[in-house]
Parts: sequence; structure tokens; C-alpha cells
Amino acid sequence: MRKISEMYKRSGGSSWRHNCEECKHFHQNGKKLRCDLFESDVCWKSNYVACKFFEEPVPEEINGQLNIFDIL
Repeated sequence: MRKISEMYKRSGGSSWRHNCEECKHFHQNGKKLRCDLFESDVCWKSNYVACKFFEEPVPEEINGQLNIFDIL
């Protein structure tokens, strides 16, 4: 089975609007690209369609920026 197919199976499908390179679990280890959630030490392609484990990076809060809950 292909490695990306295995990830789709484990996660329950794909997050078709995103690529693996946008996920916080995707990183570069030296010259090789890796997915933290895939246990084998294999190269990963950044243009794969992301699996359901995809997590968008949390935008950093700007210091001094008002939050709606500060007003309520």
C-alpha cells in the first residue's frame, strides 16, 4: 500500500482542500521531507493531498489586539 493511502486509511479520509506542506505535522529533516504521524522513516511529498489529521496552524495573536471576549 502507498504511504499516503495508509495515512488516508488511518485518518478516515482526505482533507482535499489542503496539501501536506500546509500541515503542522509536515517538516523537513535535513534534505528529506517528513510527516511526524507516519512512523516509518520515509520521504514524504509536499504536494500530497492532506489526510484528515490535517491541522491548520493556529494564527498567532497580535499583542495589544482586542479580542471580542474582552468587550463582553
